[in-house]
Amino acid sequence: MSINIASVFGGDAFPLERIPVKRRNTQFVRGGTQTITSNLTIPAYASLANGEDLKQLPEGDRVEGAVTFYCLAAVYASRAGASTNDAGISDVLTYNGLDYRIAAVKARPANGTWKAIGVRVRGA
Repeated sequence: MSINIASVFGGDAFPLERIPVKRRNTQFVRGGTQTITSNLTIPAYASLANGEDLKQLPEGDRVEGAVTFYCLAAVYASRAGASTNDAGISDVLTYNGLDYRIAAVKARPANGTWKAIGVRVRGA
């Protein structure tokens, strides 16, 4: 029996918020690459990252104040795609007025969630 984890979020224990996302994709245009920025809003639950979450990050990204996002839509860390059009820079999520760059994602689309760990963007 499979449990849809997404059904847990949205209640009193795990309230969902509408989180703004800045997504940047690279596209091949006229012999060069161009970065296209899209602004989205996704439903997500956010909490402070714990020690186990931080172990999933590269050492240089292990900072205090990281946030774990449980998203009901796909989010992305930096990626190289099969084609230039699939490549992109990490999504940036805005939570409580601060920007967080997605450093790690564990996709669980069968359960309807994406667990993403965001690290604070300096100077934001």
